[in-house]
Amino acid sequence: CELAVSTRPDCLSGEVVDLLASYRRPDRDIWVELGLQSASPATLARINRGHTRDDFISGYYLLKKAGIKVVVHLILGLPGEGMRELEDTLGLLKELAPEGIKLHNLHIPKNTPMFEEFLRGEITAPSSRRHLELLLFALERIPPETVVLRLTCDTPGGPGAPRYFWNKSRIFSELKEEMTARKTY
Repeated sequence: CELAVSTRPDCLSGEVVDLLASYRRPDRDIWVELGLQSASPATLARINRGHTRDDFISGYYLLKKAGIKVVVHLILGLPGEGMRELEDTLGLLKELAPEGIKLHNLHIPKNTPMFEEFLRGEITAPSSRRHLELLLFALERIPPETVVLRLTCDTPGGPGAPRYFWNKSRIFSELKEEMTARKTY
């Protein structure tokens, strides 16, 4: 039996973490899924996350001090990010060593400011193939003891971006094939 809570780092306080920790029992584990998305201060500001890298680190350590397991959420392919920013984010995760990670592809819903930027050609949404490249890059750098709980999110077709994205089973199949060919893990 487990309790899993998803939240943002700026929603954590000592009082909230103490409450979560009070639910832990010998037969019940507590996990908190904590949205980082990127460790780049510029990216966090750019996408209006409403929290900073330091907020994330503070929240993370509050949870760890209370003995709560943490799953970190990242979005691969955020506007303005390249491999250097992704490597910096993964470097932070290597230092922190969370119990789990969930990797998401960038999905831009219609009727959002970012979608308007997409329509104007100011930003792009990574294709399925590009997401696969970013996944490979990330997976080769995630500590082996960190459990990977997600490789992609559901991306509906139609309005929004990207307009077409591989389903989860194809992502997994393509990833497995590429990792086998590269002899990587």
